[in-house]
Amino acid sequence: MVRSLTDAEIELHDAPGGPGGIVASGSDAGRAFLLAPDGDAERAVGPALLWADRIGQPVELLVDPPAVGEVARRAAPFGEQLAVWAIDGTSLAPAEPSVALQPPALPDDELAFASVIEEGGGRPVDDHGRLVAEYAGLEVARVTRNLDDEPELEVGVGQADRELQQLVHGQLGRPEALARAIEMVAEHRTPGAPMHPLNRLARERWLRSTVLADPSLLDLSSFDTLPPLRPRSTVLGTVPIAG
Repeated sequence: MVRSLTDAEIELHDAPGGPGGIVASGSDAGRAFLLAPDGDAERAVGPALLWADRIGQPVELLVDPPAVGEVARRAAPFGEQLAVWAIDGTSLAPAEPSVALQPPALPDDELAFASVIEEGGGRPVDDHGRLVAEYAGLEVARVTRNLDDEPELEVGVGQADRELQQLVHGQLGRPEALARAIEMVAEHRTPGAPMHPLNRLARERWLRSTVLADPSLLDLSSFDTLPPLRPRSTVLGTVPIAG
């Protein structure tokens, strides 16, 4: 079914997260519509639900392709409270939810480095199908693939540091190099330490590592990491975590 709203009378209302909510009159009397903002449509579900609660009725969210499938997937658990439509010119078509994202599986030959990471004093973490070593939530090493597509453990905080570590400490074995990096990080990444770049990075992961060490802080009996659904856009910046 394709629905046209060109013959409807509308009233604009203040609504969160968009250019304004629309409550139709005439042939579409009482229906509430919210236009998802360009470039940030995937975040429109929350504001739409807030507006639905505010006006006390379901909201129909209008979304431009290609984000419509992901928006429809996120809206699906809320049933009739939030309907999603795909904008097609001046008409609307029911949105088809996209398939839920799944992180890639860790290759077995990379997973084998988990014991090396633990031996060096780090925590092995699945970072979207790539094994990384963290200490107090900061990535201190990462398993990469060389030109022969063989896995190898590169020590360092970020790509530039990994390259520098290879030049300076390339003669060290991987557990020794990792332990050396962790010793340097541990000096600064501890509660009460003076401000330093090493304790200002990835603070959200530092928080996760604290809860991993003591789940009772959040009144939990157990806690574990989950691989993110998308690869991190940056190692050094703030990125949402899963656990």
